[in-house]
Amino acid sequence: MKSILLAVVLLAVSVHSLEGQSRRTTLDLGTVTVWIGIPKQEVLSKFAIAGYKLLSTSAEDTADGKLILVNAGDTIYDVAFTAGRLTFAERGWYTKNVSVEDAVIDSLTAVAGTSGTLCKVTPDTLSSPGSSSKRVFVSCGSRTILIMKTKLDKSEYVSVSERIGEYYSQKE
Repeated sequence: MKSILLAVVLLAVSVHSLEGQSRRTTLDLGTVTVWIGIPKQEVLSKFAIAGYKLLSTSAEDTADGKLILVNAGDTIYDVAFTAGRLTFAERGWYTKNVSVEDAVIDSLTAVAGTSGTLCKVTPDTLSSPGSSSKRVFVSCGSRTILIMKTKLDKSEYVSVSERIGEYYSQKE
């Protein structure tokens, strides 16, 4: 009887553990899949195996709380860590081979298809001398799409990105 009870308890713990793993939010940064809480060394190892290069490699630039830019050929990804674990990751949807319209549609479709929750839309603006940005955050569960149009002097830039986690600059 004790062995049956022990087997049921172990099975329940195993099922609960598997459910937690299947619910974690992942983000594919090219060929590297990351998730909130993955150890920093594991992420950096995956980047190295994939041939990705950190744009800054000094200990100060890759310290916890710093935004780390990762070069994967034609694509740049952003990641950040706290206490040695991933707390933020971001990938762009708008590239030179994709129109802005397709980037918006594809990113929203991808996020809406994975979250199973309602999405919240939050507009925001930033301005400073010589620059301004119009931003829209579309948050669906644990994923967020950021659509941004920035004016810098006389140039305009548009970006569409998908992110998991939170990142706050230490200067904010």
